[in-house]
Parts: sequence; C-alpha cells; structure tokens
Amino acid sequence: MMRERIRMAAAGIAVLALVAGAAACGDDGGKTLTLEEYFRKVAALDVEQQAATDKLDPAFEQLEPDDVEGARDLFDQQLDVLDDFVEELDKLNPPEEVKETHDEALALFREFRAAFGDALDQAGDAETIDDMFAGFDEAAFAKIEQANEKCRELEQIAADNDIEVNLDCDDQ
Repeated sequence: MMRERIRMAAAGIAVLALVAGAAACGDDGGKTLTLEEYFRKVAALDVEQQAATDKLDPAFEQLEPDDVEGARDLFDQQLDVLDDFVEELDKLNPPEEVKETHDEALALFREFRAAFGDALDQAGDAETIDDMFAGFDEAAFAKIEQANEKCRELEQIAADNDIEVNLDCDDQ
C-alpha cells in the first residue's frame, strides 16, 4: 500500500510535469510558437521529463516504510524538477489553438504543486510514509486526472492538425 501511494504521487507529479511543462524546452524569445514548434517542444519535454523521473524511481522503490525523511527528500527533488518546468513555461507564448489548454494545464500544475507541497509540510512528525500520506488531500490527487485530460486534449489538437505526437498521457 505504501509503495503504491508513493508511485501514485510520483506518477502524478510526472504527469503534471508533462502537461504543465508542455513546450517548456527553452525560451521562445517572446514570439508565438507555431503548432508544430509547440508540439515538437512537447515531445522533447516528454523525453526529458521521463529521463529525470526515471533517475528518481530506484530511490522511490528502495524507500523503507519508516523513511519519512527520505520520502520527503525524493518528493522535494521531483517538485524541484517541476518548478523548473513551470519557470520555463511562463516564458512561452503558445499558439492560439492550444493557449487555453496550455493555461489550464499551468493552473492545474500550480494547484497540485501547492497542495502537494502543503501536504508534505503538514506531514510534520509522521513516523511512517503511510502516516505521511494520511494527511494528503485526495482532491489534490484529482488534479492528476484533470491533468491527464488536458494532455489528451493537447494530443487531440495535434491530431486535428495532422501533427503526429504521443504525449504518453495515461502512461504515467
């Protein structure tokens, strides 16, 4: 149960990184991206984000049930990766066709990030990882599915415009 919660939280963070970080592969110089440029950056981000998450996976798998500090440290590292994505995201001007979905995804990221960070802070004196998760608000995890929906919307926009892209929306 504990390992499943850890995986769910880490996967949720990874999904939100992909969706919220869509096209966050560098500064676009303030110009509005074309759809092709946007989705090319999304695909590059997918690879980059997955590699960063994969580096943390072995440490998550090796956590002992009472290693609350280790879990906090790993989640903080994952959240740091997401913070970098959102910083880059704020520099972009997505094309009109994806702007609303892009902005909604960014809002979801910020809501989840705040809720998850607060939950980690409130875990305070938890003695086990299960105790740590006991205080987590399930509504924060609902943001994961909402983020998946935004990801699927982005994939549909790409398909509607004959752009081939697989964002791994439900694979996280």
